[in-house]
Amino acid sequence: MIGLQTNASKLESDVSGFRRMSRVFDEVLSLPDLPHHQLSASSEERDFIGQAIHQWVKETDEMTRDSAIEFMNARRGLPKTVDARLLFLGKQLLNRELTEAEKYEMRRRVRLKLEER
Repeated sequence: MIGLQTNASKLESDVSGFRRMSRVFDEVLSLPDLPHHQLSASSEERDFIGQAIHQWVKETDEMTRDSAIEFMNARRGLPKTVDARLLFLGKQLLNRELTEAEKYEMRRRVRLKLEER
């Protein structure tokens, strides 16, 4: 019986630890509001974001865009397929990988663009 109580208290401790980790993770995900996450890019770099978004909107149908909006209303972030395509388009336009700030800015602007509709 003592062993079962020890396992039960360990399980409670693990669940409690998981909840703490979950709260920390949620806080980390909300960090983009801090100044160090803001994009400090040249106008050329900001322009590629608009071009990538415009190209994605042109190549997708309305049902796909509506599906992305529904996804964003239910969860954080973009659907993986949308995110991957936008990152690919951005990489093609810049001929390099995007920085974290550029990725953040692109995702932010796509959300704004889709919410306009």
